Amino acid sequence: SVSIPDGIKYICARAFYDCRSLRNVSIPESVTKIEVSAFEGCEKLIKNDGGISYVDKWAVNCESIVSTAELRADTVGIANYAFNYCIYLKTVTIPDGVKSIGDHAFGECRKITDIIIPESVTSIGENAFGKCVGLTSITFNGTKEEWQRIEKRDGWKNNTGEFTVYCTDGTLAK
Repeated sequence: SVSIPDGIKYICARAFYDCRSLRNVSIPESVTKIEVSAFEGCEKLIKNDGGISYVDKWAVNCESIVSTAELRADTVGIANYAFNYCIYLKTVTIPDGVKSIGDHAFGECRKITDIIIPESVTSIGENAFGKCVGLTSITFNGTKEEWQRIEKRDGWKNNTGEFTVYCTDGTLAK
């Protein structure tokens, strides 16, 4: 187990890279950024207390058993590959204020069935939800017109199952 002391502002690149026995991490509110590969290869990581305001690529990487990702209210972006290959990830909470979901951000997260996307999102990257084969619904906290205005890179939904986008004024099929 690791308990990051309060006052620490970020966790540097590869800080806990390949710590295969690491099971629990407590992250205080003072942490605002987790850099590249900070927890990559932590295959037994179970818990991540708190949240972060920017998730860098491969920060969590996961063939670890992380099943829930809840980002803090001050989150502004989810970087390319942030949760890529989190094969046990089932639940994701993306708070209002997030503007972008990067390329492959949730790629290969095969157990995600539904996701809530706030109306603040203006772009969704290539393969952001690629190979999320269990995805059945996206709840978008805006209108169908606002959903259509989001910049979605080619292949943002590659190799997903059939899903429905639920907007405040109706639904859209994949």
